[in-house]
Amino acid sequence: MLHDEIERLKNNLSKADSDSESIANALKEIFDKQKKIIVVISILELIYEVIYTFNILLKKSGIIATIKNLDKDMYDYIIGYKDIVNSIKYYKSIDYKIKESLINDIENKKAYFENTANVLYGYFVEARYCCDVFNDKLKKFKSDERNVNLDEFYKSVKEFIYEKEDEKLERIQEIISSVPFALSKKRFYDYIRKGLKHDYNGYNKLMRIIFEIEESFYGKLVENYGEIFTDISDKIEEMQALDLKNITKEELESYKNESMKLIEKIQNVREVCFSLIRIINRLLILYKSEDLIEEAPKLEPKIKLYIGICKEIQKGNYPLKQVKEFLQECNQEISNWFFELYNYNKLLNEVSYLESDIDKIIDNNILNDVEILSEYENLINDDSEILFDDLPGEVIDANIVEAEIQNLVSLIDDISQNMNIDYRKARMKRLLGILPVPGNFENEFFNYLKSSLEFDTTLNVKAAIIKSVFERINLYKELKSNKKFYDMIIKNVKEGL
Repeated sequence: MLHDEIERLKNNLSKADSDSESIANALKEIFDKQKKIIVVISILELIYEVIYTFNILLKKSGIIATIKNLDKDMYDYIIGYKDIVNSIKYYKSIDYKIKESLINDIENKKAYFENTANVLYGYFVEARYCCDVFNDKLKKFKSDERNVNLDEFYKSVKEFIYEKEDEKLERIQEIISSVPFALSKKRFYDYIRKGLKHDYNGYNKLMRIIFEIEESFYGKLVENYGEIFTDISDKIEEMQALDLKNITKEELESYKNESMKLIEKIQNVREVCFSLIRIINRLLILYKSEDLIEEAPKLEPKIKLYIGICKEIQKGNYPLKQVKEFLQECNQEISNWFFELYNYNKLLNEVSYLESDIDKIIDNNILNDVEILSEYENLINDDSEILFDDLPGEVIDANIVEAEIQNLVSLIDDISQNMNIDYRKARMKRLLGILPVPGNFENEFFNYLKSSLEFDTTLNVKAAIIKSVFERINLYKELKSNKKFYDMIIKNVKEGL
């Protein structure tokens, strides 16, 4: 049915040519269809997210108890959305003033979950550094690798680095993040400058990367760090205050396992926050869609069936296997509707804007539709307000770039000065893994690798580094081989072989 409508609209657009009125009418019809499809997708995704959150995610061992212990209010907020799907049929009949109040309330809840997820990210960064440090210390106890042939090792790495392929820099960058940090301060700062000056066209894009580097380097820079979930921040402080000079292997193993459990706890709660944000975004679309919510079950009859199934699942009448099977089916329906939305998007390319009078085509109704669709698109893609929106090709003044990079370098330097050397090394290593790669990268990598291998002279540590690098190289070679295999299959299918 939708395919026929798309073909009809396509024919109308081709016949309209430069007829402004016909083009405007076709655009209004396309936008109307898109809004209806987005409401269908929002209902299906709301059903999916509610079932996944309350019947899969929150069923994981210990998550409910963790959230209750961390923040009782957060637990109450989450449980408040458990039966939200059963209320869909009432959304249209809600009084306007009550609806506005509801929208304000759930937007406040969304801000709460976004802030919580951000703080948890700061905790994740710091807890991960604890785990990194314990891992690095454990390398000194490894004795399974004895033979270290640096010449053969460098030869193999060189062959790998100088392979010609697009993904090379990204892959080497990941390898860098697995090697202990051992650059001089000057070389490290030079590396940052080269990386951040490399290929940046927009100031906001540069600033976004700098913010990401700052927070990834030092999670405590995240706003409200330490103000909520203080049990987690206290545990991190306790781990970072440990004296690791004379620590035993058994103690390190114990602390490493403890840090991994803490990371898992943090990530589980973050995932719950993101699920609630997705639920809230779909609710916002439905609250704002007005009469379109009544059209959705006519467009997709399975909605009524799925709401009924959701109700039964919430009552506990479906075993876990059937719940997962239903989620797969629901996800397939969502994919089908996204494909329909894509088909309507393609129709917009059929419009002859250049040959028409834009002022006659674009009226206030069309502008309003575009604004609504833009808002829906941000919500359905779970995007917050876009803060970094650069015009393509805008070149930043070199002095401004240098000043911003110098501010970043100074911040890292100030924080590092009073930091435990083990944690400083771990952070620098991670930082090298997320920095954009500079020019002349092959030489930079070799200098870094050699410095790292010379930094700690114990044979076991060298062997552990070499083993880690080789494992990643072999993994990437395998992935590359598989990629070629699948590319060949796709090529053959396209050519009809």
